[in-house]
Amino acid sequence: MDTLVGTLYGVVALWAEIGAQMGRYPLVLVLGAVGLVFSLVVLAWFALASILLRSLGPWPWRAHLAGLLLLLGATAMVHLDARIARSTGLVKQLGFDALMEAIRSEGDRFAVSRQNHLQLIDAAATRARIAGLFPRCDLEVVALDQAVEFAYLRVREPPYCMVYAAVIDLTDPSISIEITDAMGDKTLTSAFAAERDCIVAINGEAGVSPALDAPLGRYTGAWVSDGVAVLRDEVSRRPFLAFDRQNRARYMPGGEPATDTGPEMHNALWGRGTALRDGALAVNEKERWMRINPRTLMGIDARGERLVLLVVDGRQPNYSLGLELDDAASVLLAFGASDGIWCDQGGSSTMALGLLGGIVNQPSDGFERPVYAHFGIARTEPQASSSGGVSGSQPEQREQSGQSGQPGDR
Repeated sequence: MDTLVGTLYGVVALWAEIGAQMGRYPLVLVLGAVGLVFSLVVLAWFALASILLRSLGPWPWRAHLAGLLLLLGATAMVHLDARIARSTGLVKQLGFDALMEAIRSEGDRFAVSRQNHLQLIDAAATRARIAGLFPRCDLEVVALDQAVEFAYLRVREPPYCMVYAAVIDLTDPSISIEITDAMGDKTLTSAFAAERDCIVAINGEAGVSPALDAPLGRYTGAWVSDGVAVLRDEVSRRPFLAFDRQNRARYMPGGEPATDTGPEMHNALWGRGTALRDGALAVNEKERWMRINPRTLMGIDARGERLVLLVVDGRQPNYSLGLELDDAASVLLAFGASDGIWCDQGGSSTMALGLLGGIVNQPSDGFERPVYAHFGIARTEPQASSSGGVSGSQPEQREQSGQSGQPGDR
């Protein structure tokens, strides 16, 4: 039964993914058609077996043939399940390769001046740091902006894994930190990124379940947007990252006051737990937190001048299973973080890129999940190109009134 269910899931996942990648068919039609065809195949198999059994005389012959048919059917299911899993991974990989090609071609249009561009991700050094974890992996770095670099890490051996990272230079005076400014309805990270003209954005908090009306429950903490506290706990029960008016960052452990919205905490967003502390892996006592999962993490360097955003795809065999928490924290460390938190994870884990107009990763649900809070990096003024002009790929400069920090004025 497990094999049958796994095969059915594999068939549905494969064709759903093909339909999504091709962008031709509504997902509900693809799922309905695949389910119908698969049901007809199963019914035909049992009908054939029934006819063969009835044609035999003595019961012992029927029992032998029934056992043989079941063995052949189970063997066929196992082989089909393996082929479907490999095909699903291949389709997902083809989809990612197409996205990366779009990122490379669009990134070239930014015309970032290499004389003035500060390298944020040293690919060779990063690869060396993670060599112990992933001996066989690909790492590619693309500049999205003068202050933002994107990288993907693809692990090419079991357990397969896809990791997406963005490193941001917080000292660049023309970037802005964008955080959802109200506890309203859940929305998509890609929609938040488009609304705020984000270069990169990730999910924050989804609540206690994927349901649209799921409350935050006990997972409450520091949530400040442009100097306005969205959540006002007297004491944050969760660690968080705080950013002052100049975007300099600091890590705050759980148990710290969360209502101070002064200059030192102009923006803040909490996580569910600590991933890194002072350059070392944090101790997380709950075993369920440590298991292999899709992940979303945020980290900062020791000076509070570099921000690392990390998203890991998971729960997708032959493409990306996910990472244990310690391994994800180690990757965060390899990209230059000293302190870090892990945010809501699982089906909520999402990274959106402005130049794609959508998400770059492949969530485990098969589609993007809406969440309560989002975190993004935007540019407050157009980026100058190497020729002294303005890159048309960058967001237009926000009006000054849009930075006042009052809810609803953006």
